Amino acid sequence: MQAAARQGASNWFILCVLFTQCTVSVGKLLPAAACMKRPLQLRIIGFGEAYEQHPGVFLAKDQSQPRMLPVPLSRRLLATLEQADDPRKLTAAELFLDARLLAERDCGNLIESLPWEDSPSGILARRDAYARLVGRGDGLTDGFFSAYHLLLDIAQRKCGVQVEHVLLEETDLFGSLRLGGAVVVARQSDAGLSERVCECTVEEALGIALALDRQVWVEEEVVRAAETPVQFTLQGGKMRLQLRPRTEVDAGSPRPAPDAAEPGAKAVLPWELTSAAELLSMSREDKARSALAAGLQLPRARVATDEALTALLSPLLDEAVRRQLGVRAAAAEGRFGEAASIERAATRRGRMMQEMQRAVDMGNFVSAASIAQDLRVENNRRMDVTLDEGEYDAMLDQDDWYAQGLAREREKLLQEEKERKERK
Repeated sequence: MQAAARQGASNWFILCVLFTQCTVSVGKLLPAAACMKRPLQLRIIGFGEAYEQHPGVFLAKDQSQPRMLPVPLSRRLLATLEQADDPRKLTAAELFLDARLLAERDCGNLIESLPWEDSPSGILARRDAYARLVGRGDGLTDGFFSAYHLLLDIAQRKCGVQVEHVLLEETDLFGSLRLGGAVVVARQSDAGLSERVCECTVEEALGIALALDRQVWVEEEVVRAAETPVQFTLQGGKMRLQLRPRTEVDAGSPRPAPDAAEPGAKAVLPWELTSAAELLSMSREDKARSALAAGLQLPRARVATDEALTALLSPLLDEAVRRQLGVRAAAAEGRFGEAASIERAATRRGRMMQEMQRAVDMGNFVSAASIAQDLRVENNRRMDVTLDEGEYDAMLDQDDWYAQGLAREREKLLQEEKERKERK
């Protein structure tokens, strides 16, 4: 790495991005990132070829390690990342060409997850940050080594935060190995030191680590699962890294696929759940599959608790099931009056579902079947069973007589089809 060659030239920038009134030891994780399991501190050792000649970055405790953690990246992103380790300052044109890559992502970038709501620069701080990142705002444009140095300067000047730690974390809920980046930021105010974990892309996290000459925190389990034997090679006058050819000794530690697929288990869609008990009995993985099947974006494994996934599914639940959850939550917190009020406000569908469940619990299956038939009519009558009554125009629902007529006609057609099959 070329850190030594550029240290003198980069000291001025590091002094700019560190707050003198907010000093935290870089050898110990702040509480905001304490959820990491057995974290290890790794350094970015170099660049080269990762899985199947795919370009990537290699991390290890030091360059003498025979096994390193390869992180695949696209060639364009790797070129941008290498610039953060180059002692040459970029021109304004070069800088903003790279910075646009950071700004034009749809989601998951650092600029989106920074705590803008408390920014000392005001309510337009995020807009101004985006403008500066793409070269349309005010502020310095010269003297930056890379787009990541510019991003750090924006975080300090516009958001008023200091980057304390850089993390790589497991993001997948289904057991496959998928890394995501994050940084721990801190802000000093009159109320004291506040901190937050801000999610970002892997490449942004690595670029920030290079810009600050910081180590990267990675969970030990991730390192042990993905570390691979490597070797140094000289390519085009540059020292590069590549995976060492596998031997019989290495056969016991297979390489993980960068994009392993989730298990193909059948998922229950949120609106297909018939009771709060059914939802609460689902495992975390089942709730995650349900959310994916409904087109929702899953949170990272770090924050994807059972409660968080339940809250994610809640807007797409049957309104009667969502009401049951509200009753349970209010009762659990001792707000029994509110729980009773929510229960009294149940819709006709909700009351029918409760009656059917009581009939099943009592073993009265004939009554339960009769209620289920009426419930099917009511379900078909409603425009959207996930919306509470009153949230949309009632004219969008079918009239009772019309829905019942359709149900009778449907039953008649089914009976005729059954008799036709019996005659054959």
